[in-house]
Order: sequence, then C-alpha cells, then structure tokens
Amino acid sequence: MQGSNLSSSLLDDSIEDTSAIDESPFGPLKNVSTRKTFAYLIAILNTTYPDHDFSNLQPTTENFDRVESPELLMDRFNSIMISLGKKEDLLSWVWDTINVYMDLFPSRSPKLSAQAVNSSRKNSFTSGTMSTSPKTDPSPNLDPGCKIYEFSPSDQSILEDLNHPYQTSWSYYWFIYNKKKKRVCFLYLTGLNRLHYSQVNENPDRAYDNDEIDRTSKNDDSDDFMEEDLEQDDDEDDDNDDVMGDLEI
Repeated sequence: MQGSNLSSSLLDDSIEDTSAIDESPFGPLKNVSTRKTFAYLIAILNTTYPDHDFSNLQPTTENFDRVESPELLMDRFNSIMISLGKKEDLLSWVWDTINVYMDLFPSRSPKLSAQAVNSSRKNSFTSGTMSTSPKTDPSPNLDPGCKIYEFSPSDQSILEDLNHPYQTSWSYYWFIYNKKKKRVCFLYLTGLNRLHYSQVNENPDRAYDNDEIDRTSKNDDSDDFMEEDLEQDDDEDDDNDDVMGDLEI
C-alpha cells in the first residue's frame, strides 16, 4: 500500500514538473499551434535583423512576455511617445494603421474614438473628457486570435547588439499576432545615446568605447537620441527627431 502511494506521489510530482516546463507565454509547448507561433516570431526577428541569429532563443518568460490586452499596449506605447514630445496625430496614425491590418480593436472601440478625438485637439491630453463614447471595455470583442507579446530577453547584450554601432539606452519590441488573418505586426522603439550617435555619424570609421563616451559626456549633455521612421514631418522641430523605430506588418 505504501509503495502504491509513493508511486502515485512521484507520478503527481512528475506531471507537475512536466506541466511547468511545458508552459510558456505562448501557451503549452506540447501544442503544435504554440510552437508555430513561436517559430513565426523568431523568423520575423531573423528577417528584421539578418546579421543576428535568434534560433537559440527559448520560448520562456525570460525572453518573452504576454501583454494581456491591447489597451495596455496602447497606453504604454503612447506614454513613451508623449514623454518624448510626440504629437497626437502621429499616435492616431500609428494605431489606425495597425488596426486596419490587425483588427486589434473593434471599429467602434471607445479607445480608438478617444485617440481620434485627442489627435484633433491641441494639448488635448489636458482635457478631462477624452471621448463621448460609452465607457465599455473593447477587450471582450477582440478577436480571440489576436495576441500580443513583448520581446524582452534577459540577456541585455542581445538588444545592445541589435543597434550596433550605436549605444542603446532602452528599447521595446512588441508582436501583435492575428491568427485568423495570418498576420503579425512587429512594433518597436529604441532609444539611443544622442552624444554617441552624433560621434559615430561624424566618424563612422572609428569605434568608440563606453569609457570614452562616459568621459566626454561629463562635459556635454547627452539626452536619449531617437530617430523615427514611422512618419516624416518636415514641420516638426529637430528636437522631435529622436526615435528609432518602425512598424512592420
């Protein structure tokens, strides 16, 4: 009897261990669809950054995180862009473009309505009322095949290498996957050290090490430099040309 109980206990422990290993931000790895989703994202990374090989990345929370709702992604992205002085028109364009291809939000989503209202106002983010649309949560209407993942590897050297030879201050990488449409949107933003960016461009054949940059930065202001490819606006100030990023669908 004791032997039977011991065997049952060991079996339960084995099942729990297997379940823990099998789980990932993409779902159970025993499912073919889960492995395919992960393979799609790796293929996109390899295509976007052909000088790097992401084949050894594991589908774990050390490298990827699941973003639970599109609202969370929109709020985070907008907060970053607004803190950098970006205009509401740009944000509205970004989300409208994404939504056209990915069906991230329902067409009558209050979130998009609020975004559109804000983009038509000057300094509209100081307004207390963002939209006259009913306050409903669009998440239940979201296509269940549309999922969002953030690429955030624990090995930061991976992210630093992606923007070589520039010095990376911070970076964000998101995947929006619509299984029904068989589409993936890759959205990313990267902050570069402005001083280092300028020095590399002025002397492209010379390699600057971090110690040299640190010594130089003591005598010069080194705000984050970002260069943006999302939209070109000749009327924008030079100070706004500070985001390196792209939107690929």
